[in-house]
Amino acid sequence: MPPRPNRLFVFGLALVVIGAVLPFLMVIGVFEASLVLSLVSYLSSVSGLFLGILSAAAIFEERRRDQDQGEDAPKLPGGGGRYS
Repeated sequence: MPPRPNRLFVFGLALVVIGAVLPFLMVIGVFEASLVLSLVSYLSSVSGLFLGILSAAAIFEERRRDQDQGEDAPKLPGGGGRYS
């Protein structure tokens, strides 16, 4: 079963927050700045942004599909599709 878009969005948001908080903590001196910690921060931010965009697109597609299935509009002669 594929992951639900809402869960992916929350997970992506958490990764973006981690990617923003870690550099802040390095600047104020809570963590010592290192290359590994900086890379983890960068990768979590980028992957969170990527997951957020993918999940937003999946949520949009899911809602559009639900709207298309729930349409009770009269059908036009000759097929009457959306773009015909």
